[in-house]
Amino acid sequence: MQIKQIVKEETELEKLLDELGFSKDYSSELLRKKKCIRINGQAYCKDFFLKPGDIVEIAIEDECSDILCSDTYPDVIYEDDCFLVVNKPKNLASIPTIAHYTDNLASRVKKYYEETRQSCGIHILNRLDYETRGVVLFAKNRFISNIARNCEIIKQYKATVIGILEEKHGIIDKPILKVGHNKKRIIDSRGKKSVTEYTVTEEKGNYSRLLFKLHTGRTHQIRVHMASIGHPLTGDSIYGDGKGEFDLTCFSIEFIFPLNEKHYVLTV
Repeated sequence: MQIKQIVKEETELEKLLDELGFSKDYSSELLRKKKCIRINGQAYCKDFFLKPGDIVEIAIEDECSDILCSDTYPDVIYEDDCFLVVNKPKNLASIPTIAHYTDNLASRVKKYYEETRQSCGIHILNRLDYETRGVVLFAKNRFISNIARNCEIIKQYKATVIGILEEKHGIIDKPILKVGHNKKRIIDSRGKKSVTEYTVTEEKGNYSRLLFKLHTGRTHQIRVHMASIGHPLTGDSIYGDGKGEFDLTCFSIEFIFPLNEKHYVLTV
């Protein structure tokens, strides 16, 4: 990937890199690798001061991840120079774990990059639980990842819960705390601020279908919050009785990316 910038006013290269969104560590790395930066077609010189009209070209290189390749391809739903978007199936780990070391979503993406001859690192921007399916966004390099993490990303989910909710629309604002070394979370005042907005879209028998909009992104946030108001997700063996089908799905991700000013709406 290459970024091309026309200088608008006198400035130092380090300042320009900062304005473009490079972290200090990454900027230092680029400045050490002089072949990565060219000014007006010439290799970067340390004492070069940028003037209006100068053309700065920055070659973004990313080290390939040491994650092992899976034998399975990911379900790719969108791709451009900045992002790869895939549809994660149910019962697949997002990243390598001891139990899922050779086949996980990151390993499948690694296989896709190698087969399509793309030198991209693995930068996952919204990790989903093992049981959760849906849209997962990967940045293609560290620079894109750094910028995207500062964007307001709207994530929407849908799921079935047990019971009929008295309030058909509501906001759950309860702090979530990790307990011990396991993955379980609890509602606790010592936890991190967590906000989930829900809307009931369908009711059938003793079950309700809900649409969720996350205002924060905590592990198990929807599951913990719904269990805390007496309506756990069906099939949730951690926060509910485990009966029924667990169907939590991240069906939409939406954000505006400042680098290309593109409005992304990614759905499954």
